[in-house]
Amino acid sequence: MLLAIARAKDERQVDRILGAPFFKKAVWKPLGGNDNNYAIVSNQQSSPVNALCEKPVNSIDHVLIKRCLAAGDRPAGRGAPSSMSEALERYLGVPGGDISRLGGKEILRLAQNVRVMADGDKGASPNIVVADRGEGQEPDKFESTLLSLQKGNKRRIKFVQGKYNMGGTGVLPFCGARGYQLIAARRSEELEPGSEWGFTLVREAPGVSDDDKTPWYEYFAGPDGRICTAPPGPLEILPGGGALEDGCMVKMFNYEIAKASIARKLWSDMNSMLYAPPLPVMVEDARFRGPDNPRVMYGNRNLLEREFKRRVHRSFSIKSKLRGFGTSRLDVVVFQHASRSPDKKNAAREFRPRSGAILLTQNGQTHAALRQSKLDSESGLASLAEYMMVHVDLTCLPASKAKMFLASRDRIRQSADSKRLEERILEDIGEDGQVRALEAEYKKLDEQVSVKDSAMNRAIEDALKKDKAIAEMLSAGAVPADGGRPWEGDGDGREGGKDPARPTSYIPTYLRFKGGAVSAHRPVPADGSAAYAVLETDAPDDYTTRSRDAGELDARFPGALDGSPHGPFGGRVKVKMRGRGKPSEDAGDVIVTLTRPGGAPLSCVIHAIFVEPEKREKRSGVRLQSFKWIREDGWAGMGWTSKSVARAGKSEVLVNRDCEFLRRFQSRRPGSQSARIAEQFGLHVFLASVCLHAAHCNDANYDEIYEKSIEGVARSCLAASYGGAPGRPPYSRTPPES
Repeated sequence: MLLAIARAKDERQVDRILGAPFFKKAVWKPLGGNDNNYAIVSNQQSSPVNALCEKPVNSIDHVLIKRCLAAGDRPAGRGAPSSMSEALERYLGVPGGDISRLGGKEILRLAQNVRVMADGDKGASPNIVVADRGEGQEPDKFESTLLSLQKGNKRRIKFVQGKYNMGGTGVLPFCGARGYQLIAARRSEELEPGSEWGFTLVREAPGVSDDDKTPWYEYFAGPDGRICTAPPGPLEILPGGGALEDGCMVKMFNYEIAKASIARKLWSDMNSMLYAPPLPVMVEDARFRGPDNPRVMYGNRNLLEREFKRRVHRSFSIKSKLRGFGTSRLDVVVFQHASRSPDKKNAAREFRPRSGAILLTQNGQTHAALRQSKLDSESGLASLAEYMMVHVDLTCLPASKAKMFLASRDRIRQSADSKRLEERILEDIGEDGQVRALEAEYKKLDEQVSVKDSAMNRAIEDALKKDKAIAEMLSAGAVPADGGRPWEGDGDGREGGKDPARPTSYIPTYLRFKGGAVSAHRPVPADGSAAYAVLETDAPDDYTTRSRDAGELDARFPGALDGSPHGPFGGRVKVKMRGRGKPSEDAGDVIVTLTRPGGAPLSCVIHAIFVEPEKREKRSGVRLQSFKWIREDGWAGMGWTSKSVARAGKSEVLVNRDCEFLRRFQSRRPGSQSARIAEQFGLHVFLASVCLHAAHCNDANYDEIYEKSIEGVARSCLAASYGGAPGRPPYSRTPPES
C-alpha cells in the first residue's frame, strides 16, 4: 500500500487507491489530535513557495539532530551546540558553519542529505517530494512528532530552526483539491539498526457537513489505531524509482506551483527564500531532462559569490546601530548597471523580487522583506534602489523582540519593534557615504537612457495651475530643518562630501576635527532636529567592515542626546546628533571612538550645546517628482516590456515612451498627431502616478496597487481625452500650443 501511494502520479490515482479494502478498516484521526486543526493549518504561509521551503528547513534540522545523536550528544543538553553554525562545524566539518567556504565536491556531497524532487504529468501541477537522510522516526512516535501540532518538540534545541511545531502544515492547502500528503519515515540505521518504516496519508477530511464552519485535516492508521508499518530496508519510493534507505520522505500531490521544471523556477525561488541555507539542497525533476537537472540549491548569497565578477558592481557592509536586534551590520550588494552588464540586463531581477529588496533572515531563511520602493521613498535612492539587495541577519534576535516575526516565517508583525527596525535600517542605508556616492553614480547612468522633455514639463505646470485639487494633495508644507543627509557636502566644495585625494593608512593614525583639534563645541537644534559633526581620519573606507584587522567606530551619547556615527568614508567620520532641550543649555559630551587592532583607540569629544532651531519659511507650492521618458533601449535596466507603463518614486516618474498602449493608439491616427498624442499620454500617466504615489506609497502592497492602476490609466486615458475617430481633433475646444 505504501508503494502504491508513493508511486501514484496524481491525486486521482490516490482517490482510486483509497477505495481498496485496506482502507475500509483504516481509522482516520484528526491531525494533531484536534478536529479544529484548520485554524492552525490555514494560518501558515500565504504562498506555496514559502510553505514548501519549510520542508527542506525541517529536513536540515533533522540531519543536524541525527549527527548530534550519532556523536553521543543530547540535542537539548548543555553540551550541545548553541547555534546552527556551531553544529555545522562540529558535526559536519563545515568551516565556520559557512558552506560558501566549501568546494564543489563537498557541496555536492552534503546536498545528498536533503533532496527536493518532482514527478507526475508535465501538463499538470507537479507532485513534490522532500526526502532527507536525517534522524527519521519510529512508527510509534509519529503521532507525537510528524503528526503533532504545537508540541514544541524542538523548542529547547538551540541549533535548529524549528520551534513552533506547525510550519510544515502550511503546504496542505496547496496540495491539490484533496490536501493529500504522504509521510513515510524510518529511524536512521546509524541510530537504530533494523527499525521498521512507518507511513500514513494526510488529507482534508471529505464530506464535511454544512453544520461545520470549517473543514479539518486527518490521517489514517490501522484498525488498531496504530500507525501502519512496512519492513526494514531501502524502499523504492522516490521519483524515477529511486530508493530511500532511511530518514523521512514527504510527498505532496498536485502541488500548486508552476508546471515548468522545478530545477529552474522553484530552484530560483528557493534560492531567494533560503538566502543562505545551512546546508545545500539537491533539486531534481523526474519529468524533464536537461543539463541543469538535478541542480544544487545553496542560496543567493553563495550563488552571488560565484557570479560576483559578472553580476556585481560593489559588495560591502554598513556599520549599523541595530545592536538591540542582535546585529551590527547590513550586507549590501549593488548589481551592475544594465548599461554596463554584458547582457544589458539588470541582474537584480534574477536574484530578488521588487517586494524583497531588503531581506530579514534567521539562520539563512528569509522571514520577512522590505520592498524596493522603501529604498526610494525613505532612503532617497531613486536610481540605486533598482540595483540593490540588502541582507540583515537577525539570527541572534533577542527573544524579547522575536514576536515581531509571525510563526509562519513569511511576514512581519506591524509592531513598535518592527517599525523601529525598519526605520533604523532605512536610515543607516540612506546615510551611508558609499551608498550616497553610488546613488550619484547610478543616477548619471540612468540619465543616459532617459529623455527630458521641456514641452511635457510646461504641460504639467499648466495642468497643476488649472486643477487646485492636485496641488492641494501634493502640498509640500514646511521644509524640515534636519541639516541634510551626511555626505551631501559640507560647504567644502567636495562632491558628495568625498575627498578622493586624501591619503589613507591601513591602521588609522588620527581622528580629529578640521584643524587638528580632538575636541570642539557643536550646536544641536533644541527641537529634536538633527545636526552633524564632521571629523577627519586617515582610515580607509572598509576599515570597520573588512574581514581582517577591522576596527570599531562608536559614539557614546549623554542622556539628553541620541544619534549615530557614520563612516569612515572619503577620509571623514560624521556623527548625527539629535535631542530636545532649552536653547543655550549644555547638552553634554559625545565621545567618538575609533578602535585599532593592537593599539590604543583614537577618540574625539564633541561638546554639544542646544541652540534655537533654524527657522525656515513655509512654501505653498507642491513637492513634485520630475518627469522622464524611457525609450525601448532602456527597458532592460528597468525590467520592463512593451506592456510596462511607468514607475513612480519619491523624486521622479519614469514613463515608457514606447509603451504598446501608446503605440497602438498612435498607429490609428495621422502621423502629424503623434507628438500631441504622446504628450497627452505622458501627462495623464504622470498626474495619475504622482497622485497614486502620494496616496499609497506607505501601503504594504503599493507596487501591486500602482502597477494595476496605472495600466488601467494607460489603456483608457487616450480614448477618453483624445477622443473620436481617426482624423478628428482632440476633445478640447482650445487648440494646443505649438
